[in-house]
Amino acid sequence: MSQSVMDLVRFIKSYIGELTSIADNDASLCPASRMHWIPPLGDTIKVNFDACFSSRYRTSFSGVVARNNGGYIMAAGTIPHLFVPSPEVAEAYACIDALMLARDAGFNSVIIEGDALTVINKANCREADRSVLRSLMKQIHSMRAFFASLTFSHVVRTCNAVAHLLAREGRDFPGPRFWVEEAPPSVEEAALKDKRWVDLQN
Repeated sequence: MSQSVMDLVRFIKSYIGELTSIADNDASLCPASRMHWIPPLGDTIKVNFDACFSSRYRTSFSGVVARNNGGYIMAAGTIPHLFVPSPEVAEAYACIDALMLARDAGFNSVIIEGDALTVINKANCREADRSVLRSLMKQIHSMRAFFASLTFSHVVRTCNAVAHLLAREGRDFPGPRFWVEEAPPSVEEAALKDKRWVDLQN
């Protein structure tokens, strides 16, 4: 069996596993606290990431949003990528973009959060990756050195709505766009909805 065929088989198995796990999560994570974005504790910054992928044009747009323990946006960005072969690769690029945003903003204690289970699992695995994502996962692992504390967390899509919205908005920009302590109006409104829910719980 050729290496390219083996990579395809691994991707299909991984994708099926992710779909199964997501279905299990949707059924089991019923408490409201697991269906909404949860703020980080203390001085930790949570950076959510997501990707909008076009198979027709083989492009993707990353959406990354950093928020503090009060639910306020500290930084945000949307980054386009060309020649993207799959949704899984698009999510890996978005994870890297989240790490780069956190690094460039000078955050020391960071949670990187997204709904891409395969990418999050691989980011948390210290073993060498042998899949089609291996070069991207190597880059992700190498960026641990920039942070005093770095955690990767998987959530369901409803907890990742703000990053998802920004990834979709990225299609309207001709290139990368970044914001400090703000974001496009629709993204700010979505973040405010998250904050209102958090405030109700306190």
